[in-house]
Amino acid sequence: MDRGDGVTPDELLTDAFGSISAEDTLVVTRTLSCLGITAAPKGQSQYHELALSISIESEAAPGNLHIQFDVNTKRWRVMSPSDDISDQASYGSLDHRRHNPQDPHKQTSSKGRLCEDWIDQLPPADHIEFLKNTDWASTSLGPMRDWPYSLRLMTLKMLADPRAANLYWGPDRICIYNEPFARLANSRHPEMMGSAARDAMPATWPFLSQVFDGIEQSGVAFSTSRFDMCVEKTAGFLEEAWYDGVFSPLRDDDGRIQGIYNSGFEITDHEMSDRRHRLLNQIGATPNLHKTSVWQHILDACLPFERDITMLVGYSATEDSNNKSHRCFLQLVGALGFEKDHEAIPQSLEIHDGDSGFAPAFRSAKAQGTPILLEMSDGRLPDFLTKGVQWRGFEDPATHIAIIPRFATGMIAGFLAVGLDPRRPYDEAHAQFVKDIAIVSTAVLSSSISNEQARAREAKLSKELTEREKYIRRLAEVATVGICNLSSNGAVTWANSKYYTMTGMSGRPEDAYNLSFVEQILEEDQPKALPAYRDSLLHKTAKDVDIRLKKKWRPPGLASEEYCWILTSFLANIEEGEVEGVLGCITDISRLKWAEQVSANTADAATEAKRQQERFIDMTSHEMRNPLSAIMQCADSISSSVEQSKHSYAADQALSELLESMRESAQTIMFCAAHQKRIIDDILAVSKLDSSMLAITPVLVEPLVVLQQVMQMFEAELAVCDITSSYTASQSYHDLETKWVYCDPSRLTQILVNLLTNSIKFTKTSDRRELHVEVDVSTVPPFTNSTELRWFPSQRSRHASDPPESCAGDDIYLMFTVRDTGRGISPDEMSILFNRFSQANPKTHVQV
Repeated sequence: MDRGDGVTPDELLTDAFGSISAEDTLVVTRTLSCLGITAAPKGQSQYHELALSISIESEAAPGNLHIQFDVNTKRWRVMSPSDDISDQASYGSLDHRRHNPQDPHKQTSSKGRLCEDWIDQLPPADHIEFLKNTDWASTSLGPMRDWPYSLRLMTLKMLADPRAANLYWGPDRICIYNEPFARLANSRHPEMMGSAARDAMPATWPFLSQVFDGIEQSGVAFSTSRFDMCVEKTAGFLEEAWYDGVFSPLRDDDGRIQGIYNSGFEITDHEMSDRRHRLLNQIGATPNLHKTSVWQHILDACLPFERDITMLVGYSATEDSNNKSHRCFLQLVGALGFEKDHEAIPQSLEIHDGDSGFAPAFRSAKAQGTPILLEMSDGRLPDFLTKGVQWRGFEDPATHIAIIPRFATGMIAGFLAVGLDPRRPYDEAHAQFVKDIAIVSTAVLSSSISNEQARAREAKLSKELTEREKYIRRLAEVATVGICNLSSNGAVTWANSKYYTMTGMSGRPEDAYNLSFVEQILEEDQPKALPAYRDSLLHKTAKDVDIRLKKKWRPPGLASEEYCWILTSFLANIEEGEVEGVLGCITDISRLKWAEQVSANTADAATEAKRQQERFIDMTSHEMRNPLSAIMQCADSISSSVEQSKHSYAADQALSELLESMRESAQTIMFCAAHQKRIIDDILAVSKLDSSMLAITPVLVEPLVVLQQVMQMFEAELAVCDITSSYTASQSYHDLETKWVYCDPSRLTQILVNLLTNSIKFTKTSDRRELHVEVDVSTVPPFTNSTELRWFPSQRSRHASDPPESCAGDDIYLMFTVRDTGRGISPDEMSILFNRFSQANPKTHVQV
């Protein structure tokens, strides 16, 4: 044990009390956390790491001298009994406790001080609470808070392990396990927690004790692969189970093995499935009927599988179809697990006579035509099975016996009575196993018909196959697609005439070399065809690929030729589980590809024509807008001059009327020019929108000033149309003190001009002509507190750009409301108001 700088307590005391004789007994009490001493045993001197006790007792100094460590000077000092030793802030006093090798659980590493509250830090879970509430104080491990650091660490690891894991700690091998292991332990849980392994698992303790002893002697982990054991998952039922797992040694702070960590997976389902499949494969193997009968073949196949087939009885059947009673005679063909001449299995019997032995079960199975189950749920066997039966496998009597009828050519051929594994539950998998035995054994029996029947059947099938092959070949010849058969080396072994016609390949045998079909493919597309062919071979899957051939064709209306396109499909030709080659199918898609190319070219041409048309419209609009400004200025100048001249010639009525006519004509020119300019501006705005070039340039503006400027733009038109106009700001506008906002004044002006233009257009024909604009402001979206407003959501962000730091403020919503005495918009017109290139009413010049 040292302080971290390599100085042990012995060296520290020698340095502090060099004058003390070696015969003196030193006992000093000091908390190591104040000394900075960490656990590091040196030689044979081992100290308890939570406290160090040193005192002096000698003839020269009778009584106990108190020796304390000054944390300020980091030196020890001797204090007489009269000195004040009550200053526990700088010094400390605890009783001495030496390391007890017989009680390793009383030792706690300095690392453990960091985890004194480790129990409280455990995650909340039912199993964790169960672990914490276990009476550990009554075990050799002691309370959880006193557990050594190594045990705490491994407990945390075990609880975090997703696998079933069990921790065996201490000489008694106390069990600590996680929630997955609790589900595995089943009936042994919860009593197993905190119990010694010997008491918790008496059935497996002989094996576990050998494993534990071997690990302690070697210090090396022990792994188990396909380890079988019988466990009591359900109370009262000992079940066969298989596992893969590892037993790893766990060491304490002194490096000694104090525990075993066991984790693993249960592979029972896999093992049982594998074993049952092997049995089925043995039964389903083709029997050598020259040496043995099919019945003996089944018995021999079941012989090695003692656990799965604990008992077996086989009877062949002969049914008398000439007799009206349809009597069925059975002949014993073999048995497993029975003594010779056992009363339950007579050499011959008629299933309709008597109720002894298996006869009733045979009758029931024959009537149902499917396997039936004799279930001894209470564990009591029928009387005829209580004696003289040598149960195989675990030597336990079977709790389930399957009676399997076997049919061939529609007639009953015999019965099998199969005793099932008593240490496996009869679940869905077990029931399927019985069905599989019936299916496989029936298949074997059906295949063992007489040689004459087999030859006749073979001849018939051969004839049918020949006729079928001829039919398929004729069908392939009239098909509109090319069909070929490729060997595993890529040679064409057969192809229909359409294949040769489409590819241009000759049908000569010398041209059918390896990968000869690739030679007909255009060089640029060969890298696509070969991988598809090889993937079909390797992965046994279908592959489709579009490729071009070297052969050309002439599209309609064109003088030039194009390469032929074909859709090629590859499908692995599998016979008896082995890939023999690839079936290929090709379809001419040249016209389809040509049509796709023509369509793509047409679409590109249309897109380019539209782009050129839009550019022409943009250029024309720009050119038309330039003279409009001059027209409007000249018309305005004429109107102003005429207005000024009217007063000078007021006496001359004829001249005054002429001047008034000129002024009206000038204003008409201004209105028409302004209308035409708005149309051109709209065209340019739409063009910019389509080209994503419509820029939003926000600046600091006053909304009321912008509204005032727009209203001034319409003063002349409003006066001509005799429309009374006004604009105001709402109360919320003044309450929020909204004077300056950060927005684009030109776009705002454009919106207001559109609204006012439409309003004037539909108001000037009304009897009462009034127009009012109100500006309002809100800190929340207007559609949340308005029932009249129809909100048109934007698909883009409402923030065109981030405002400068000098303009930092809250987001607001500006609302401009235009109210007039015009006809308004109907609900039908409102539904298409925001559709692109649509008007609410296309006849805007006609008032209805």
